[in-house]
Amino acid sequence: MKKRTFAALFFAALFLAACDWKNPFSSEEATSPESPNLSQSSAEEADASGLEKRTEEEEERMVAAAEGKFGAEIRSLDGFYYTDGKQVYFAYSSMGADDELRLVDGADAGTFEVIEMDGDDSWIRFGKDANYVYSDGERIEGVSGEDFEFLADPNGTPLYAKDANSVYMLYDDLMGGAGSLTHFIELEEADPATFEFFDHENRNSVNARYAHDDKQAYFGSKLIAGADGETFEHVQYSVAKDGENVYFLGEKVEGADPDSIEYAPGSCDTCYKDKNAVFECFNTCKIRE
Repeated sequence: MKKRTFAALFFAALFLAACDWKNPFSSEEATSPESPNLSQSSAEEADASGLEKRTEEEEERMVAAAEGKFGAEIRSLDGFYYTDGKQVYFAYSSMGADDELRLVDGADAGTFEVIEMDGDDSWIRFGKDANYVYSDGERIEGVSGEDFEFLADPNGTPLYAKDANSVYMLYDDLMGGAGSLTHFIELEEADPATFEFFDHENRNSVNARYAHDDKQAYFGSKLIAGADGETFEHVQYSVAKDGENVYFLGEKVEGADPDSIEYAPGSCDTCYKDKNAVFECFNTCKIRE
């Protein structure tokens, strides 16, 4: 239990660090145009944590013990997931893990495959079969293995995932840290066939995390009420628009013109302007006095 609690806390901390978290109500308002090199920082963080694979001797000893216990010849898939052709097994290989393979309950060995993540030092090991998706050997609730894939940002950080029927957010720091290793957040009414999130200049800021499909739009995992997904687009940082309205942190900005809205750093760091007025978007987004 301590092992899984630590892993969950580490994943949350790593995800927040990777997203360059900014409080939307701080004076900075996530306006920095540059973001850190996540691939480098994540690798350094993983290395500093002591994550390392078993030695060959340790591997042989663990597999031999499992073969004696389960009565089958077992082979490694990636050093974390194992199979004997009929069952799938999982074991950690760092941070004082018990060096014992455990059965992945309900996994179909015939269709099981490891989901490759960027870097060999990923703390969370995902796999899937024809029916389910697994996180560190445990089934993720409500997620189908059929057509499952992660949707990652250009730095390789997985933000969303989708299966044949739904779209999910892995961890929503905008919603008070909702989501977990084994319980993704399903996006209301999202269409996996047309869903996409915006790659933008400040793509690692949680305050700029907008996504849409051909009908709806989302801020983090929250459905934006009344937004038109077909015309929805990201403007800059915390501001987005569709054909009818402008949105700040996923909320409608009264009086703003979507056809002419643009970022206006010449007025202030958190300012936007349209053909009629300048808006200061800090705690709220309103016409600047």
